[in-house]
Amino acid sequence: RALKKNGGCYEAKYAQLATIEKGEAGDDGIPAMLPRVRTIVFRSFLNAPTAPGAPSSKTETLEFITDRRSRKCNQLLEHSAAELSWYFPRTREQFRVAGQLKLVGADADEYGMGHMLEARLRRWKGGMSDNARAQFMWPEPAASREQLSDAAAQEEKDKTDFVPEPPLGPDSEPTDAFCLLLLEPSSVDHLVLKGFPQKRTLYKLGDDGEWSEQRVNP
Repeated sequence: RALKKNGGCYEAKYAQLATIEKGEAGDDGIPAMLPRVRTIVFRSFLNAPTAPGAPSSKTETLEFITDRRSRKCNQLLEHSAAELSWYFPRTREQFRVAGQLKLVGADADEYGMGHMLEARLRRWKGGMSDNARAQFMWPEPAASREQLSDAAAQEEKDKTDFVPEPPLGPDSEPTDAFCLLLLEPSSVDHLVLKGFPQKRTLYKLGDDGEWSEQRVNP
């Protein structure tokens, strides 16, 4: 409902995803658990089989894309728990969605996610622009870049490094770096900031697959 009411609002596609990264061990020998957050683009709710051999169906799983070489992929493979903070400016609503992250890459068959490969291919071919596909041919994320003293030479090098030739169109095949990033929600904290008093509702997914709803103080 919030997505429909915020249709056409470009900012409503963006959300902040927080993950956990294991840091260096302290004096007690226990590694620090460090929060990491970044802005990502919501693509859709996943339409895919929920299990091998099952038909495709619309799910409550949130679908994003990511580069397999990025640090968040290693973070989620160690700690799959995550939380998404998603604000809708037109209706002044905030959703905090907690759950488990899953990664669907080229090697999905090796870890029991092969039934998601069709959804990965469908996103690459029909749900992305050429510029978005090009990002997965860029140099490794966060790696150091050579800084040239000549501005014109630097601009030319950037074009060479970041503009693949030929362009990656919808007929191309996904690169190994391209992954679907899936958030399977287990709880939602919904805050409506518009109006007085504000309204806050907690939703929790039970073991029976049903959602419970509880109004709480904002």
